[in-house]
Amino acid sequence: MKKLVRVAVGGCALAALALLTGTQAEAKCSRTKAAGWGVDKMMAMGMAKMSLDTSIALSGAKPKGKVQYKCTTPMFTECTASQRACS
Repeated sequence: MKKLVRVAVGGCALAALALLTGTQAEAKCSRTKAAGWGVDKMMAMGMAKMSLDTSIALSGAKPKGKVQYKCTTPMFTECTASQRACS
Protein backbone atom coordinates (compact mmCIF):
# COMPACT_ATOMS: atom_id res chain seq x y z
CA MET A 1 0.00 0.00 0.00
CA LYS A 2 2.83 2.42 0.86
CA LYS A 3 4.50 1.77 -2.47
CA LEU A 4 1.23 2.43 -4.32
CA VAL A 5 0.79 5.70 -2.43
CA ARG A 6 4.34 6.82 -3.26
CA VAL A 7 3.86 5.97 -6.93
CA ALA A 8 0.55 7.86 -7.01
CA VAL A 9 2.00 10.95 -5.32
CA GLY A 10 5.06 10.92 -7.57
CA GLY A 11 2.97 10.52 -10.70
CA CYS A 12 0.68 13.37 -9.71
CA ALA A 13 3.64 15.59 -8.92
CA LEU A 14 5.21 14.93 -12.31
CA ALA A 15 1.91 15.56 -14.10
CA ALA A 16 1.39 18.85 -12.28
CA LEU A 17 4.98 19.89 -12.98
CA ALA A 18 4.45 19.21 -16.68
CA LEU A 19 1.32 21.39 -16.61
CA LEU A 20 3.15 24.26 -14.93
CA THR A 21 6.16 24.24 -17.23
CA GLY A 22 5.97 27.07 -19.74
CA THR A 23 7.76 30.03 -21.25
CA GLN A 24 8.53 33.38 -19.63
CA ALA A 25 5.92 35.08 -21.83
CA GLU A 26 3.12 33.17 -20.09
CA ALA A 27 1.38 34.43 -16.97
CA LYS A 28 3.29 34.10 -13.72
CA CYS A 29 0.32 32.60 -11.85
CA SER A 30 -1.66 29.49 -12.67
CA ARG A 31 -4.03 27.03 -11.06
CA THR A 32 -2.29 23.82 -10.04
CA LYS A 33 -4.17 20.54 -9.56
CA ALA A 34 -3.12 17.23 -8.05
CA ALA A 35 -5.00 14.03 -7.23
CA GLY A 36 -4.90 11.66 -4.28
CA TRP A 37 -6.57 8.37 -3.47
CA GLY A 38 -7.55 6.83 -0.15
CA VAL A 39 -9.84 4.45 1.66
CA ASP A 40 -11.91 7.36 2.97
CA LYS A 41 -12.36 11.03 2.12
CA MET A 42 -9.95 12.42 4.74
CA MET A 43 -7.13 10.14 3.61
CA ALA A 44 -7.71 11.03 -0.04
CA MET A 45 -7.75 14.76 0.79
CA GLY A 46 -4.47 14.40 2.69
CA MET A 47 -2.82 12.57 -0.20
CA ALA A 48 -4.09 15.16 -2.69
CA LYS A 49 -2.77 18.01 -0.51
CA MET A 50 0.67 16.38 -0.18
CA SER A 51 0.80 15.83 -3.94
CA LEU A 52 -0.24 19.44 -4.57
CA ASP A 53 2.41 20.79 -2.18
CA THR A 54 5.07 18.65 -3.87
CA SER A 55 4.02 19.80 -7.33
CA ILE A 56 4.11 23.47 -6.39
CA ALA A 57 7.47 23.12 -4.63
CA LEU A 58 9.06 21.28 -7.58
CA SER A 59 7.93 23.98 -9.97
CA GLY A 60 9.56 26.68 -7.85
CA ALA A 61 6.25 28.50 -7.37
CA LYS A 62 4.62 29.70 -4.16
CA PRO A 63 1.05 28.77 -3.21
CA LYS A 64 -1.51 31.58 -3.03
CA GLY A 65 -5.01 31.38 -1.59
CA LYS A 66 -7.07 28.52 -0.24
CA VAL A 67 -6.87 24.89 -1.36
CA GLN A 68 -10.08 23.64 -3.00
CA TYR A 69 -11.05 19.96 -3.00
CA LYS A 70 -13.32 17.95 -5.26
CA CYS A 71 -13.93 14.34 -4.17
CA THR A 72 -15.79 11.32 -5.53
CA THR A 73 -17.55 8.52 -3.62
CA PRO A 74 -17.19 8.18 0.20
CA MET A 75 -15.37 4.80 0.07
CA PHE A 76 -12.17 4.32 -1.97
CA THR A 77 -12.24 8.01 -2.67
CA GLU A 78 -10.35 10.02 -5.26
CA CYS A 79 -9.88 13.72 -4.46
CA THR A 80 -8.47 16.49 -6.58
CA ALA A 81 -6.88 19.44 -4.80
CA SER A 82 -6.37 22.72 -6.63
CA GLN A 83 -4.67 25.95 -5.62
CA ARG A 84 -3.29 29.03 -7.31
CA ALA A 85 0.51 29.08 -7.57
CA CYS A 86 2.69 32.02 -8.58
CA SER A 87 6.35 32.03 -9.56
